[in-house]
Amino acid sequence: MRLRWPLKIGIRARLIVIMAIAAAALAFDSALEITARRDHHIEEAKARMMLVAQNAASKQYEFASAARVLLGVVTKLAPSIDACGEDFRQIAADSKWLKAITIAAPNGDLVCSSGPAKGKINFADRPYFQEVLKTRGFVLSDYVVGRVHKVPVVLAAAPRMDDSGSVDSVIILSIDLSWLDQVTRSIGGEDTTVLLVDSMSTVVSADIRNQDMTGRNLSQESLFRRLAEQDSRPIFGAGPDGIRRLYTSTRLPGTQARLILGFREDKLLAPVYRITQAETLKAILFFLILFTIAWMMAERSILRPIKALTAAASAFGAGDRNRRVDTAQLPGDFAELAHTFNHTADLLARNEALIVEKNRRLGEANARLGDLAQRDELTGLANRRVLADRLEQVFAADSEEKVALLVLDLDKFKPVNDLMGHPVGDAVLREAARRLNELKEEGDLVARLGGDEFAIVLVCGGEGCDRPRQVAKEVVRAMATPFAVTKGHVEIGGTVGVALSGRDASGPDELLRAADLAMYRGKRDERGGFRFFEKSMHAELQSRVTLETELRAGIRAGEIIPFYQPIIELKTGRIVGLEILARWNHPSKGILPPGVFIGVATEVGLAEPLTRHVLGAACRDARHWPEDMMLSVNLSPSQLSDPLLPTLMASIAMDYGIAPKRIEIEITEDALIQDFEAVQQVMQNFRNLGIRIALDDFGTGYSSLQNLHELRFDKIKIDRSFVTDLLNNEDSRKLVSAIVALALNLRLPVTAEGIEDLAVAEMLAAIGCTYGQGYAFGRPMPAKDITAMLRDKSEIAQARVA
Repeated sequence: MRLRWPLKIGIRARLIVIMAIAAAALAFDSALEITARRDHHIEEAKARMMLVAQNAASKQYEFASAARVLLGVVTKLAPSIDACGEDFRQIAADSKWLKAITIAAPNGDLVCSSGPAKGKINFADRPYFQEVLKTRGFVLSDYVVGRVHKVPVVLAAAPRMDDSGSVDSVIILSIDLSWLDQVTRSIGGEDTTVLLVDSMSTVVSADIRNQDMTGRNLSQESLFRRLAEQDSRPIFGAGPDGIRRLYTSTRLPGTQARLILGFREDKLLAPVYRITQAETLKAILFFLILFTIAWMMAERSILRPIKALTAAASAFGAGDRNRRVDTAQLPGDFAELAHTFNHTADLLARNEALIVEKNRRLGEANARLGDLAQRDELTGLANRRVLADRLEQVFAADSEEKVALLVLDLDKFKPVNDLMGHPVGDAVLREAARRLNELKEEGDLVARLGGDEFAIVLVCGGEGCDRPRQVAKEVVRAMATPFAVTKGHVEIGGTVGVALSGRDASGPDELLRAADLAMYRGKRDERGGFRFFEKSMHAELQSRVTLETELRAGIRAGEIIPFYQPIIELKTGRIVGLEILARWNHPSKGILPPGVFIGVATEVGLAEPLTRHVLGAACRDARHWPEDMMLSVNLSPSQLSDPLLPTLMASIAMDYGIAPKRIEIEITEDALIQDFEAVQQVMQNFRNLGIRIALDDFGTGYSSLQNLHELRFDKIKIDRSFVTDLLNNEDSRKLVSAIVALALNLRLPVTAEGIEDLAVAEMLAAIGCTYGQGYAFGRPMPAKDITAMLRDKSEIAQARVA
């Protein structure tokens, strides 16, 4: 772990800290040694205490044995001795350990004693006396204060029996405890405290200095209570005389008495204190010597070189690029450091010009990035962010500025970009930006929103300002002018939506949304023009949102149902197929045609679930019709980008027992201008599964003979716009004849849509058209009507064409 200094301190201070740490470590080691010595002295004191206890136990055993022998003699002599005569006193005098011989009656009253018995004395309450009467044998008492001599003694007692075997009297020997003073005096001087306490914590004997404690109960005194709780472990505390001592307590063997010893702390630990003082002085001296040496070494070997390096670095940082350090005057590592500094300074000085140059280039790059942040990289116009900032200024609280926002969308840019390539598309966008820039005046802003959408902010005075209309016309005219590209010219065109800040919106987002709505209305009504925003467009938008919500619910509820329009073989009049046309059985609006909802479904991504639902229902119906009856399904261009669609449709058909070869999909030429390779792959997947493909509305979209050549269609369908006027328009007849001839040469069957007259059907059959459909043969109808039509041969006969 890396050491981090909490403060910015100098080298000397750090050395002092290091030395202090070393001194602290030394002091800690000394403290451990002193603690060990202290513990050793305490253990020695405890050992001496245990020695006292052992000596006391030995003496006690010695005197108890002598007392037992003496009692045996006395109980035999007692009948011939008159009431404690001279012989008892002589026996007591001859035995220095014996304080007195006493005879007591069975009721405890004193009969006689060799000691100075005064007054009436009774021993009946003494535990040892009661034990003698109970056991009729030898009993040795605890340490007590004798009632004859009033001094601490141990009492030995035995019964004297009469001829009948009853206790005649009790002989009591009082054993002197003066021997205890000699034993305890041998282990301590006059400052040693010696207390003998009985089982009730009452002092029965004390050293000469604490005689006043004799008879004192210690059970409530904290020091001695703690000592009793420690169970022979020593503790320090102030004794009765206020002097701190090391107290220890031990139980005398064979009794409930405890011997308490107290050794003066200052004298007990005097050797330890002397060693502590000596060690402390040695540590201080060592630290002073070490500090002096370190201070001198820091000054000469560290601080001077550091000062030299610091001064050189400061001068170099202040601009003195020639400042260097003299390495000859520095010790080892610092010389190497100075050499590194000098080398680095040389490199920095040589590269300073290069750094300045790089900084200049970086500044230019930052400036360019700043410009890119505000400009569209392709066209050089302002980007969406700048447009948003400009509109924010318009709607600022303190702004009275009125502007018009024009949103332009190029009408035919996508097919040009897809068919001719992105370089051509980019060239068209740059040219469109140039033309728009030519139309702006001071204060206006032209921006690219993204893709093929542009925006123009026009400064306008308000409701009476006609400039937005004039500029919108000019924009439409400019976009209608053909664009020159590498392969000639292309026509693009554009649709403009216009919204006014003072009338149509209260904020930037709302103004942009209003202009967008106006532009999309223009695209829907007639491309290549302009529209001003109208408040009804909001209602249309809300209606569209409602329609989308209801459509989603309708698909889930199964409200979208298939209708079918018969496809007739023109030469025989036979029904050979049915085109599936979706209808919405709306719960409140009734049956709605596809024009109401198919566009919305395609735009919001509902085309796939709608197709899945309608195809499933149609396959369920087709189980009741002839097995050679084809089912035609219209697919939107967006659906052809889904590589999983062929598998999905084949799976739906097979789920209802319908062979995939009975399914025919119809696609328009608009679908082919998307990702051609992706569409080609999806079409190949349809063929691999046996599903047929028809080219719908041939001739109305981006017709290309190359598509007929590269994409293997199974059928061509002629749009109704060419068929409706077939009887009255020679050009229509020629065009239809050409399409039929082309298809026959390619060995492709042709279906004509929109046949409303049997005469038209006859003419189409005459020029070689294979199939037809239209109101002349039947309107779109539900499954039950198709079933009835197939049963009714007369209807088929009416539709037959020779």
